[in-house]
Amino acid sequence: MPVNAEVSMIISAKDQASGALRMVEQRVKALEGTIMRARATMNSLSMGFGKLALVSGAATGALAGAVGMLTKMNISIEDHLRTAQTMFDTTEQGWQDMEKQLEETAVQTGRTLEDLADALYLVGSAGIPAEKAMTVLKQTAIAATAGATDMQTALSSGISIINAYGLQIEDLSRVYALQFETVRKGLMTYEQLATDFGVVAPAAKQLGASLEEALAGYASLTKMGISSAESATATSRAFLDLVSKGEKLKKIGVEIYDKYGQFRGLLPVIDDLRKKLKGTQEEQAALLEEIGFEMRAARAIVNWAAAYETLRDTMEGLRGDTDALVRAAEDMLVDLDRLRQTSRALQALVRPLRAAP
Repeated sequence: MPVNAEVSMIISAKDQASGALRMVEQRVKALEGTIMRARATMNSLSMGFGKLALVSGAATGALAGAVGMLTKMNISIEDHLRTAQTMFDTTEQGWQDMEKQLEETAVQTGRTLEDLADALYLVGSAGIPAEKAMTVLKQTAIAATAGATDMQTALSSGISIINAYGLQIEDLSRVYALQFETVRKGLMTYEQLATDFGVVAPAAKQLGASLEEALAGYASLTKMGISSAESATATSRAFLDLVSKGEKLKKIGVEIYDKYGQFRGLLPVIDDLRKKLKGTQEEQAALLEEIGFEMRAARAIVNWAAAYETLRDTMEGLRGDTDALVRAAEDMLVDLDRLRQTSRALQALVRPLRAAP
């Protein structure tokens, strides 16, 4: 039975067809057309990361999620949409076009309209104009799906890095890819990265370290058994002390900046330090503390020096590969579709047992 017919039967079964329900029915009819358009274009969907070719299982899962969403629609969706609309300076026709794109994104990603509308509100509150908002929203939906997190977490962490490094919103897709790679290379969740990394970015910017270097320094410490929060704090302190103790480090033969005043890079600096630091890790940390390094900063540098290959491997793994992020989102959608199919199969097996006398 077509989706519209099923939902119409539910609506018709209501005792009182209120104006709110009639509005919902109109949206259901419009969304049925959206599903058909999305099905026709699913294999060439552009998410702002390049072409996203969803496999049939993922497409089925996304469509099934959207259909399930439709059967539960109520007037609250309109509230979410109206709230999101207040954040954008656009014409009524422009907003209607954004609503259509929102509905298509729900079908394509399996996200509910409520979630997408709430995320769109945050996109607008970040100062992103209407003409770029839907691209950012789609990118965020992909990042959240791949990272197994919610859209608010993905968006807030991505935007915070954009702001900290003075990047353009067009760089957001690569930021998301780098965050995803960091979670894979380190030992932290996306939520921990979003919460803890905020202290690292300003210090890295002051040192002149790249985003990749900042993420690699933080992630490599988590792989050494240090918690996400402690790794972030230690990385931040190490970066700040490398800035302030540069002259003292020169005295032991370690240059932080080149002749042009540019940061030489985390790997070259740590490589030089590991050649200069002698003795046990405790003795190395004590030497750095004598120079003036804060204890956590000294421990971070000693750990990077002792596990230099880990630091280098982590750095090499941070390439900002947006294609890999898209593939991870595809895989997640496939897994979700399999879970739905398994759940339906189990329900089909249990139903006769429940009905048996």
